[in-house]
Amino acid sequence: MRTPFVCRQCLSRLRQTPAKSQRILRSAYHNLVQADHSETTAWPPPNPNNKRLDLRAEDGGSGSNGLRPDSQQNYFRRYVPESEDHVGRASGNNPRLRLKRQILGTRGRLDYLQNAVADTYGLSRLAARDAIAQLKRLLAGCSPVHTSSRVDAFDTWKAAYAPVLYASLQDPLLRPTASGSPNWDAHFHGDQDVSMESMRTSWLEIDLAQRETKWGGMIVSALQVNPELLAPLLQATYDASWSPSYIVEDVARLLFRHAKVSGPSDRESFVGLMLSLLGSSPKGHIVLGEDVLASIISWARVDQVVAIFQYLRSSMPKLTPSTLLHLASRLAASFDHKALAADILCYMTELEGFDINSPAAASVCTTLLNGELGRPAPEGDAAPDRLFKTLLEHGLQPNLLNFTALMRNFALSGHLDTAWTVFDLLGQHGIEADDNVYSILLCASKKKNDASSIHRVINCINMQDRGAPWNVNAANHLLHTLYRDNEAQREVRRGQRKRNNAFRLMLQLYAKIFRLRPLQKFLPFEIEEMLLWQGPSYKYSTAVTQLVGSIPLQTLSLLAEPDSITLSAMITAHYRSLEDPKNIFQTYKHYNELLARKDSHAMAIAQQHGTLVHDMFLKAMMQFRPYLGYTVRTVQGMLLRAQEEETRERDEQQHGTKANAASFKQHPYPSVYTWTTLINGFRNHRLPEPAFSILRKMVSDGRVQPNAASWNALVGAYARIGDAVSAVRAMRYLEAAGFQSDRYTVRAMESLPRKAREKAIKLLEASDTQSLEEARADLADLGIDFAGSSGSASSSEPPTSPGLWEPPWPMQNGCLLRRLRAWVPLAHRR
Repeated sequence: MRTPFVCRQCLSRLRQTPAKSQRILRSAYHNLVQADHSETTAWPPPNPNNKRLDLRAEDGGSGSNGLRPDSQQNYFRRYVPESEDHVGRASGNNPRLRLKRQILGTRGRLDYLQNAVADTYGLSRLAARDAIAQLKRLLAGCSPVHTSSRVDAFDTWKAAYAPVLYASLQDPLLRPTASGSPNWDAHFHGDQDVSMESMRTSWLEIDLAQRETKWGGMIVSALQVNPELLAPLLQATYDASWSPSYIVEDVARLLFRHAKVSGPSDRESFVGLMLSLLGSSPKGHIVLGEDVLASIISWARVDQVVAIFQYLRSSMPKLTPSTLLHLASRLAASFDHKALAADILCYMTELEGFDINSPAAASVCTTLLNGELGRPAPEGDAAPDRLFKTLLEHGLQPNLLNFTALMRNFALSGHLDTAWTVFDLLGQHGIEADDNVYSILLCASKKKNDASSIHRVINCINMQDRGAPWNVNAANHLLHTLYRDNEAQREVRRGQRKRNNAFRLMLQLYAKIFRLRPLQKFLPFEIEEMLLWQGPSYKYSTAVTQLVGSIPLQTLSLLAEPDSITLSAMITAHYRSLEDPKNIFQTYKHYNELLARKDSHAMAIAQQHGTLVHDMFLKAMMQFRPYLGYTVRTVQGMLLRAQEEETRERDEQQHGTKANAASFKQHPYPSVYTWTTLINGFRNHRLPEPAFSILRKMVSDGRVQPNAASWNALVGAYARIGDAVSAVRAMRYLEAAGFQSDRYTVRAMESLPRKAREKAIKLLEASDTQSLEEARADLADLGIDFAGSSGSASSSEPPTSPGLWEPPWPMQNGCLLRRLRAWVPLAHRR
């Protein structure tokens, strides 16, 4: 039989072939390689059904025989001769070139090269896995003619990227890894103007072919020399039609690691950059890791999260459950996107392996059912009852947290009856209510002033087999309920002094639930003697006051430890009960002595409630006209002590004797409530000029700006003496400062006499833009910020105790005029 013809290349290769090679395949090697080289089709994907055997290059395996010891050892890599054009005449001793030969020889089966990629570039296992995924997308659909150049570009980038990634593992902050100047000076006209706009303008002036050639090198140069310009350079020069996606993905990971340890501004910039790149790229062009996506979702605004979800849904139809759960969690916390979050959760129930009752998913369901303070419950598909029904239909097995969130949602929106309905569902599902449930119901009952609901909650608590102290939050709500009920009772009196107070009732309730010792430190008398005192009984007997007798006395071991809210509420009620200035001063002095000794309870009150005790002292002392000057000197002393403490801390920090710069301040500066309390005091004594002087001093101090309550107090000060002109001017100041007239403004104007109201009506009718500009000019002369920046503290009355804040009620001048006209009879106006 005639011997078949074999070319010289095949003969030289056959001499190196082991003796156990199959002779039947030897004549086909060269033809296979030549045929593959002449193909014009794209790089084929891995085909596990292909049973044809290929030879592996001698440097391709990880074992001594050139084969991998895993399940893929039945597949042999085809031998590609070094003389082929798309491989090059490189030596096999170079690891990067050896890796390139392995990549080109795999014909799409790149998974087994993960260890080789990790060893060649010094990448971690996860980074090598991402690199393999990038290679698959890079070479998919690529003809063999262009494969070599793409692999070369990929290799150049990874060789420059790997050291920076390794450095970021040690220090996530991006720092230069090389010295010198960047290589884009010729394109961007030097480094004098490196803004993103100038970069984009200069970049577009370059020829497209040069842009494609130089782009990767410019990113590498920025990575090594100027990493702070990496983000603007990427955003200014990125073109999705030709820019390699792996560069964008790797830079995104570096910027992500930098943003994790940076401030909110860097995170916001990173989110904006990624949204810009994703929005300008085709679907699926940029693939980010799940950890990067999760952080972007958590850092982005809600509207950006919606945009991210819409992009991912269109570009990645099969999102992972982890990413979907992150999206649902962010959207569930938004008042306006709860329906969308519910849709995501319902879709996830159809995914294999997803359990809506898992801890993470149940937590998202709880967030979904939670309401938002100060806003009514959503309607339509986002209504809490409809959301709960939808979740039940998709397999949710509600737990105590779900029911509590639903109950809180109804309680915040004022639907107390519905909250009790949810409470009844707890028993139907065999779930025992906890203290948090009762605290929510008590808070809702307190806001509705529903005594029957409060008694029902107390009865439920009493029926429990309690082996633990009372819940502190629930007890605080009861104390506040007693205080509010007392303040709501009207009494005929002269002056500011309130004859009736709730302190004795609150003290009786406190003694049944809390330990006496923490409160005893703030009172100059013995609490036990006060409890045994058979003095005058409480003047008003209401359904709320009767609840004190329905609460049993707890045993000594079950008495709870009061928190700062409990103590501040009791101190507030105590100041309200004092009628002698000497007793008020003695109580205040005792508090300052506790602060000087750094008592833990006193410092907790000062740290968490600021100037509350000082404000209550001022309010109590300003009931007495002879002590008005003393209250002003008290505020001056607060300013002086706060400045001395600030100076002392600054000196200690400069000399290195104080390590913590953000330490607790024992002497706080006067707050906006402190200043407003002074203005209110002078208003009550019909002294508008001292009130205006206090406001000027408040502005000159510069630490706080007047809020709506401050201006309303000034309006009331002038209205009480019948000065309509000054009262209307103070109202214009209020509007010029960025606030609106509210119900407290109306209440202040009610103090005007009848003739003064007629004059105020004429002045308000004559109000125009010029008068508002004049008011703004006056405020500017005073140094008052009239741009509305001071409107953060928009509560129109300083709180007398924690938890008693009321939202402002905006009222335009037209509404105010209608109210004023209603006070003045028509005959008098004529």
